[in-house]
Amino acid sequence: MVRTTPVLPGAADHPGNRSEDGGTRPRRRQALRRRAASAARDGDIAVFHILSFNQSTTQRLAEGLAEARRQTGGRLAGIVLDLRSNPGGLLDQAVSLADLFIHNGPIVSTVGRHPASQQYFAASGRSVAAQIPVVVLINGGSASSSEIVAAALQDAGRAVVIGSSSYGKGTVQTVLRLPNQGELIVTWARLVAPSGYLLQRHGVVPTLCTADLGDDLQALESGLRATVLAVSASPSRLPQTGSRSPRSPRTGPRRRPGSRPAIRSSRSMASRHRDCRRAM
Repeated sequence: MVRTTPVLPGAADHPGNRSEDGGTRPRRRQALRRRAASAARDGDIAVFHILSFNQSTTQRLAEGLAEARRQTGGRLAGIVLDLRSNPGGLLDQAVSLADLFIHNGPIVSTVGRHPASQQYFAASGRSVAAQIPVVVLINGGSASSSEIVAAALQDAGRAVVIGSSSYGKGTVQTVLRLPNQGELIVTWARLVAPSGYLLQRHGVVPTLCTADLGDDLQALESGLRATVLAVSASPSRLPQTGSRSPRSPRTGPRRRPGSRPAIRSSRSMASRHRDCRRAM
């Protein structure tokens, strides 16, 4: 039996790496070995540009948060997660990164034909920045792992998502190593956001869509006012008690095999996605 790590489609499935006939150019998944993140600070606001989701992404971000707190004397006022043009990477890193900011509740579910592909990931309760305001930046190049983080924080009411609709690459793949040093990539599940919609093809629609905003200050201020009103009216997009949406299991962050989350109709999501067109 070959032990594998669930991998979300990343560089090979990114729009910039597609050939003209719709296929993907053969290349090794070097994106998983890229530098994970870079950090900057604007006064008491920490800005993190997440470049990829590899084995060290969550650790590097946690270290960056600790350093930002130290530099601001414990008075960190806000966090910006820049996920623009991030093609994705490892599933467990997307879950653990979102877990840094969400104290409790769902992060993502996976559904597929095989019972083992149906899993549920929830916050561990060990978040390190559960109260600090967060802004997530996305665009049409944000895919897979980036979409997991953006959707989880948006649905939990933990972040305001700004930008244009994400790519919509919501599948999970297992990579099997072959004796000839080749790889067999098997798609085995689809991703479901905490509020119940499929990420595949739909992507994440930002709270503040900048694709149709004007370049003037008045347009920006108008968009920000509308966003504040929307967030105040609905701080969390998670279903209320009594819904058929999945709930946290008592035994841990993974849903037991065979338990399938309720999936919302895709029509409303497709309409919202079109309203905030993709912009690279």
